[in-house]
Amino acid sequence: MSTSLQPKFKVAICGGGIVGLTLGVALSRYPDIEIAVYEAAASFKEVGAGVMIWGRTWRVLTLLGLQTSLRELAGVPTDGSGDRPFRYEYRRSDGGPDGHRIHQLNLPYKSHLYHRAHFLDIFIDRLPKYAANLGKRLQRYSQVETGPIKLTFTDGSKATCDVLVGCDGIKSVVRRLMCQEMAEKGQPEMLKYIEPVWTGEVTYRALIPASRLPEKNGETHPALQETKIHCIAYPIAAGKIINFGAVVTKPEAEGTIYDGPWVTESTAKEMAQDFAGWESHVQELIEVGIQQTRKPLRNGL
Repeated sequence: MSTSLQPKFKVAICGGGIVGLTLGVALSRYPDIEIAVYEAAASFKEVGAGVMIWGRTWRVLTLLGLQTSLRELAGVPTDGSGDRPFRYEYRRSDGGPDGHRIHQLNLPYKSHLYHRAHFLDIFIDRLPKYAANLGKRLQRYSQVETGPIKLTFTDGSKATCDVLVGCDGIKSVVRRLMCQEMAEKGQPEMLKYIEPVWTGEVTYRALIPASRLPEKNGETHPALQETKIHCIAYPIAAGKIINFGAVVTKPEAEGTIYDGPWVTESTAKEMAQDFAGWESHVQELIEVGIQQTRKPLRNGL
């Protein structure tokens, strides 16, 4: 039998976020592999604001042939001449309106900064059209020793594959089903890995138009400079938007189950209460932020 007539190796990817789509794009380069990406939502989307891409990840994306599109998205020269080493500025910000620098860390690595939704679009454009399956939430899977894996979705549809990969996030259905199956086969300790536990930390996220951070005394806000401030702020979308993240830690809550909603809307007033007394640079970011959210940080497997 010729190679062209042999059935393709079928890989099902459950979850259409950054990880799932990256895997889909990578595997689609092999003609003997048939991929299917199943996303529960009605469209591919990414929750969050900014994303940093470091050197090792950038090398992987380059091997996938995405470097030109990603540089165009970042608004830098496509030949790499605009890539610059990354620097962190650590500041003591909780001691009054002025604050002061503690340390500046100069890294030899280059970093690329993106809005998550824009970043995801690069992979959506490269994913084969046949591979996208939207509105497909996995309900269960089953497998016999000599046959394919059978998938059943909540809308009643079914599919088969040779390999099932779970890329469906911290509340992974694939992980839950797998751990339940392993527990039934004599590994009851796997049940503790089904539910993610709270780290005790809550992160605030906000998007801030760069135009709302005017110069003061001839100086631009630190979040618009090459150095980055902590709690954490950095420019995305070719410098037009500032991604701002701030973390509140509750040590007594670490390891507990968080029963509240995964992501909730927040307000500048709520965030300001947790960061009262911090330096003016931080207060400015809180005051002008838009699309503010509040999200508990969780540990999965």
